[in-house]
Amino acid sequence: MAQIMTETISLESIAPINTVSNNIGITRDDDATRSHSINHFHLEISEQAISSDAMELSRGRAAVVIGLLFGTTIVGSFSTGLLTVGLPRMAVDLKLADNLLLWPASVYSLSIGCVLILAGSIADLVGSRKIFLLGCFLQGVFVLGCALSGTGLQLIMFRAMQGVAVSLCLPTAVSITTTSFRAGKRRNLGLSFMGAGQPIGFFIGLVLGGVFVDTIGWRAGYYTCAAANLLFCAISIWGLPSDRVPPVTWTRLQNDIDWIGALIASTSLGLLSYVLA
Repeated sequence: MAQIMTETISLESIAPINTVSNNIGITRDDDATRSHSINHFHLEISEQAISSDAMELSRGRAAVVIGLLFGTTIVGSFSTGLLTVGLPRMAVDLKLADNLLLWPASVYSLSIGCVLILAGSIADLVGSRKIFLLGCFLQGVFVLGCALSGTGLQLIMFRAMQGVAVSLCLPTAVSITTTSFRAGKRRNLGLSFMGAGQPIGFFIGLVLGGVFVDTIGWRAGYYTCAAANLLFCAISIWGLPSDRVPPVTWTRLQNDIDWIGALIASTSLGLLSYVLA
């Protein structure tokens, strides 16, 4: 009789345990389903927030923004085309040593690569429009410095500083395009024009550079490029949409930018480029 009662108690005690176990399993499945649904919901909200950050510009204003970014990209590559064609004559006029003959072209790309990461980080904090305007203005000033160079060393220095100015324009131009237009036709058109601006500008620089070198001199090409840069900068003050970023504070400058990582990456890239050059 005791054995029968023991078996009965054991069976009765096991049944609730199994029921609780099954309920726990169902609860875990429900929690997993609910968690997946919440994550999917947050992902949709994030995508909608990113899309809503883009402005809704009129057709005319959108054409102005795309045209300004396109023109600035053309002018930046235009100076490189001028240098490619006019470097032999420039080397003679400026008495550039043979071992430094390639440096006016190499130092430009070197300085762009070194500052590009840091420039993008600062633009995210301060605002893409401000950094773009600064880069466009400095680019015009340093191109003018190239035109006024009296020695080969001065030309190399101004080309290096021009590369720094261009590195301020490249990431900010992409950021302005993505924040000014929603995902779709206009954004794709803006990015396409920016990509086409570099080969077009280089081609125009090659053609006009040869004309300038054989006629009025290579300096005239740089004067033209500097004037175009400053003109685009002046129009961009009116044409580009304003930034929508929080106020900049010293705390944000210290915490929101990985200064050490950016400096290490920039220094490493600069040393590697120097060795390969």
